[in-house]
Amino acid sequence: MTGPSNSAAIAARNADNKVESKVLAEVCAYTNLAIATGGGIVTQQKNWSYLHHGLIVWLDVQVEVLYERLKEDDSRPLLQTPDPLGKLQSILQQRQPLYKQADLHIRISAEEPAAMNNYRAQSHTG
Repeated sequence: MTGPSNSAAIAARNADNKVESKVLAEVCAYTNLAIATGGGIVTQQKNWSYLHHGLIVWLDVQVEVLYERLKEDDSRPLLQTPDPLGKLQSILQQRQPLYKQADLHIRISAEEPAAMNNYRAQSHTG
């Protein structure tokens, strides 16, 4: 999808990026926090100085798994294209060198969320 609505969505996403950076700057002063960011946070150099206040973890999910999770999500303007899987692959290719700068790299398999849910359910029973 292209056109005015997509342009407006991208403009809104850029505004969101500014808010994410501002929030990250504010919370990085605290300790003992886990902060989950969007994948695009690493694309702005100033965010790295904030991220380095703690341990940076890259949760590496296969592009095909991401696509399955996001294919019905209309709130992601970058994926409103005729080929969202191709767009995800392109985004990952662009960002991967940045992601590789993380302190810890964890590969997540397609089965991982179900396995984690089972673990959590078992650890909270009996």
